[in-house]
Amino acid sequence: MTPSAWHDDAPKDAGHDKMQADFVRYYRGKIGGATMKVTYEKDPTDVPLSRVIAEFPISAPGNRGIIAFADVALRYDNGYPAAFRFVELKPRIRTVGGLVRQCRAIEYAAGSGGLREAEVIACVFDDDPKLDLLRELYPHVWTMPARLRAE
Repeated sequence: MTPSAWHDDAPKDAGHDKMQADFVRYYRGKIGGATMKVTYEKDPTDVPLSRVIAEFPISAPGNRGIIAFADVALRYDNGYPAAFRFVELKPRIRTVGGLVRQCRAIEYAAGSGGLREAEVIACVFDDDPKLDLLRELYPHVWTMPARLRAE
């Protein structure tokens, strides 16, 4: 079972595709400028964004196949081991618990795949009626302006 099955069995529609494309375009414009604070030894370091990858595959240890996909991966590196932010995009939250489980599953898959410096972001539109509940139940939430929603 893929992590997406934990959120909802509904197929991704054009709303998801547009949201993903808008997110990718925006962050590709931030390469070299946006940073992520990473602690490699003892001091936090601001590490620059270096790549933005749509539909990022997460492999099992030993490259034994793909165990998950993240909607978008933001890769940060500057000579240290890379750090990642995996972003799960939802044009509309159908079930908050399902989205939280999906993010936790991606987090677990990343750790199992050897990507230790990774966090998973749930990204929804800023007018989603379940946004406040998501923020109560999950610590990493970003929003996109509702004006970008597909018609």
